[in-house]
This record gives sequence, structure tokens and C-alpha cells, in this order.
Amino acid sequence: MKKLPNIILIFILLFTGLKHCPALSAEKGLVAHWGFEEGKGEISEDLSGNRHDAVIKGATWEKGGI
Repeated sequence: MKKLPNIILIFILLFTGLKHCPALSAEKGLVAHWGFEEGKGEISEDLSGNRHDAVIKGATWEKGGI
């Protein structure tokens, strides 16, 4: 039973550390990546880390998904 707390601790450390590394999921040479996950507002954040946020004009957000 001593292994279970260690395994849980390892998973917690891995997942909390990886969520702060957007470059791990960015493709090499990627200029911008917009997920349009905000659900409101007029700006979609650039997830590539290059700070090319999209300004949304004349559109409305819809609930739902793919």
C-alpha cells in the first residue's frame, strides 16, 4: 500500500507541471492556434504562445459542440 500514495503524487506532479507548458503541444513553426473555446467575448486567445489573438467581429457564440 505504500506504492499507491507515491503513484498518486507522481501523477499530480506530472499533470500540474505540464498544464503550464503550452510549447509542448505547439507544432514547430506554428504561427497561431485559436481554439475558440471561450464561449463569449470578442477575442479568441492564441494558444500557440505567439500572442496573435483573434478579434471576432460580426459573429455570435452558440452553445453546443461538435
